[in-house]
Amino acid sequence: MFPIARSRTVRSVIAMAALIALATLAAAGCSSDADRTAAVASTMPTETTAQHLAAATRRLVAPDRSNFHTEIGTVGLPCQGTGNVPVVLVAGTDDPITRWDRLVEDAGQEVLFCRFDPSSATRWRATPKARADALSSALEQSGLPAPYVLVGHSLGGLTVRRFGVDHPDQLGGALLLDPTTPVALRSLDESLTADGWDVAATQADADEAVTWADVPLLVLSHDPGTKALGLGPAVEALWTEGQRHYAELSSSGQFEQAPGAGHYIDHDAMNRVIHAIDALSTEATR
Repeated sequence: MFPIARSRTVRSVIAMAALIALATLAAAGCSSDADRTAAVASTMPTETTAQHLAAATRRLVAPDRSNFHTEIGTVGLPCQGTGNVPVVLVAGTDDPITRWDRLVEDAGQEVLFCRFDPSSATRWRATPKARADALSSALEQSGLPAPYVLVGHSLGGLTVRRFGVDHPDQLGGALLLDPTTPVALRSLDESLTADGWDVAATQADADEAVTWADVPLLVLSHDPGTKALGLGPAVEALWTEGQRHYAELSSSGQFEQAPGAGHYIDHDAMNRVIHAIDALSTEATR
C-alpha cells in the first residue's frame, strides 16, 4: 500500500462526483443553468464527507521526540511507522515496552505504533488514573492528532479503561488483550506493591462503575482451555465474566475468546490482533 496525498485524494473524489453529476444531467436533460447548478450541488460531498475522506487518507509519521514531561514525571512514548491513526500500546504490570516487538515487526511500517513507557516516571505509587493522565499529556505534546486507538494488555487494560473515561475526546477505539479484572486484581496486592502501584487506589478505580462514549471496542480474552491463569475452572469462569464486563464499557463493545491463545494474546494469536487493530483504525476515522 502506498501513501496517498490527502488533498489530491479529496479533490479527485469531488471532481469525480461533479463529472457523474454532469453526466446525469445530460441524460436527464436539465433545461437551465440554474437547474444544472442545483443538481450538481446536490451530488457534491458535504463538508463532513470531505473531512471523513481527509481523515481516512491522511498519513501521519512518528514524531522525533520520545520523552515527555507529565505530572508523574518523565514518560516515554517512542513511535515508529506511518498510518492514519496512532496506535498506542500499553503494557501490563512490569512488562517492558520491548514485549511489543513481535507485534510491531509483523504489522509493518504501515501502522503508526507508539509504546507508552511510564517506567522512568519519578513518582511512586502508580494508579490507572495517573498513568492515563500522563499518557494523554504525552500524546498532546507529541503533536500527533487524535483520535487514537489504544491497545492495553493485562494490567494495562485498567489504564486504557480510565483513559476512555477521563479523555473521551482522544479515544477513537480500543483493543483490550486479556485485561486484568477487578476480582483478579485483589489477589495481586503484593506484586503490585512491589511494582510501585497504589493498591487501594487502583482497586477502587477498577471497582468503580464507569462507561465510555460509543466508541469501537474489542475485548480479546485468552482461551480457557489453555489454563493460562494456572487456576481452576471456577476462577476461569470469573475471569471470563470480568472480560465480558469490560466489553460493556461501550455500547459498541464486543467480547471474543481467542482460540488457543494464552495470556499474551498478541503472541499467540497475532494475526487476529493485527486484523483487529486495522479494523479499529478504520472505524476511528469515520
